Amino acid sequence: MAPRRTNWRSGKLGTFGGSRPRVLWVDLTGHVDAIRRLQERVESAMNGLGFEREARGWSPHVTLARIRPEMAREAAGAIPRAMSDVETPPGVISVRNVSLMRSTPRPSGAVYERIAAFPLGGG
Repeated sequence: MAPRRTNWRSGKLGTFGGSRPRVLWVDLTGHVDAIRRLQERVESAMNGLGFEREARGWSPHVTLARIRPEMAREAAGAIPRAMSDVETPPGVISVRNVSLMRSTPRPSGAVYERIAAFPLGGG
């Protein structure tokens, strides 16, 4: 049986990092109960391995950009102004699997490596 797809819709733009934004993201809306359950299962499994639970709440999102620390102060005013001028286009994001990624920070930017991929749905 082929894995089933899970569909989410793109929502509003946002940032992480408060007054010095570090991440620009778009939130996911629609059928997010499945991804919330997946996030909880992953966090519980990691907690069982000795990792502390995240103190912050989790929200389903797609990271669009990371802002380098040396650019955060300058971007603090520009990003909210730009976000107010951008309307996220309606669209459905079809997801077939979730990947476990390793992020290795480097001076030139992070390097990402896929560790494993897990199909959604269908056994």
